[in-house]
Amino acid sequence: MSIGIEGPWENPARLGFVDGGVKIDFQVLPLEHLDELHERGYEVLLDLDGRAARLPAAKGTAPQGELPDAQEFREHCEEFWFELAHIPRYLTRGELWVAKSHGWEAKQLLLTMVEWHAVTRFGAGHDTWYGGSKMRTWAAPGVWERLDALFGGFQADDALRAARATAELARDVAKGNGFTYPEEADRAFRNYLPSDAS
Repeated sequence: MSIGIEGPWENPARLGFVDGGVKIDFQVLPLEHLDELHERGYEVLLDLDGRAARLPAAKGTAPQGELPDAQEFREHCEEFWFELAHIPRYLTRGELWVAKSHGWEAKQLLLTMVEWHAVTRFGAGHDTWYGGSKMRTWAAPGVWERLDALFGGFQADDALRAARATAELARDVAKGNGFTYPEEADRAFRNYLPSDAS
C-alpha cells in the first residue's frame, strides 16, 4: 500500500508499507539534486550509469541547525500565541475539533521552538532530525519529559490545560540568543486562557 506526494523539488514521491510492516519512501529526482542528499549516510542499491558511484562519501553529519534572527523569533512567538488564543473561544462554543486544530497549529510552531532550543543549547552542529523524529535523543535535557503535559485529551478542560502548558519554552530560546521575548503578546493572549485551567 502506498500514497503519492509531491517531493521537495516538486518531484514525484511515494510513501508506502510492504508486507511485514516495513516502511519505504522513494522519490524521483533530477540528477543535479543527487549529491545534495543524505549526508547522514546512504547505500546505493542500483547504479545503471555509474553516477552514484562518483558521489562523495556521506559525512555522517546532519544539516547545520539554523537559529532565527530576532524578528523571526518575535513573529514566531506572536503566531504561536495567536493560535493558542483561539482555543478557549472554540471550547466555549463546543467546537472541540476546531479547538484541537488550533492546538495542533500551535504544536507545529512549538516543534520549531524545541528545535531552536536544542540548537541554542548544543550549537549549530546539533542534529534535530525532521518532523520531531528521534526527539527523545536530541531535545535539550528536561524537554522530552515536559511534553506529556502538552498533549491533552478531547475534553475542554484538558485541552485548556495542554494549551497553557504549551506556552513555556520560548523564554529559554530568547535568553540563550539575546532576543527580547515578546512579553506584551504573551500577556495579551495568555489572558484568553482561564487561570483555573492550569
